[in-house]
Amino acid sequence: MYRGRIVPCRNQDSGSEFCKKVFFQAKGYKSFVVTPLSYKGETLARSICGSPIFNIFGVLLVDESCSMIYYRPLEEHDFMAFVELRKEAFLNEPESFGSDYATYTATPLIDKEHFFEKVLNYPFSFVLGAFAEDNTMIGIAGFTCHTATKRRHKGILWGMYVKPAFRLQGIARKLAEIIMLSAKEDAQCEQILITVSPPGSVAHQFYDRLGFIQYGVEYRALKLDDEYVDEVLMMRVL
Repeated sequence: MYRGRIVPCRNQDSGSEFCKKVFFQAKGYKSFVVTPLSYKGETLARSICGSPIFNIFGVLLVDESCSMIYYRPLEEHDFMAFVELRKEAFLNEPESFGSDYATYTATPLIDKEHFFEKVLNYPFSFVLGAFAEDNTMIGIAGFTCHTATKRRHKGILWGMYVKPAFRLQGIARKLAEIIMLSAKEDAQCEQILITVSPPGSVAHQFYDRLGFIQYGVEYRALKLDDEYVDEVLMMRVL
């Protein structure tokens, strides 16, 4: 009834060169595990395509109509794809990010590597990637949990970006929902913060629909050439 295969996967936390990313085909269903067990794949898998039809040992069976876009925390071998997607984000949407394309492009590769190493610490500091069926990285969103005793109940959602060709498919929402679920259940965060610019933008409306509330505005937070951009401060209790 089931056919499956184990796909080679590098993962420093799995203790093995093979992740339990298994593809199955069954009558009327398709299924896959989106993360190795060390990433609590069962928790994340529930967020792939709504309510699962079956969930057996972390293997999620979903209806055939479900898009074969999958989500997992980035690993060491994703570094260059991450860099290229960040460059694209800074170039396409300069008003949405504190970093800029020219500075990021000029930053030495080793500095980019040092930053990337800091976000390979699931569930406290990580980047969640969205991948197409051919394993192309098409979207990212980062999460960092505060470590100070009085602030560790808070985490930050940052760096959300989805390639234009893949927008309007619910990918950004899925990235945000998976991160919020992981922040609550795995990192024990109680609330999540985000900075959005400019006010009234599509991103601002997106997070408003996700249940984030605005608690402030930093006026003239960014300067692009001769124009200033305000940043909206938002939060959501998990």
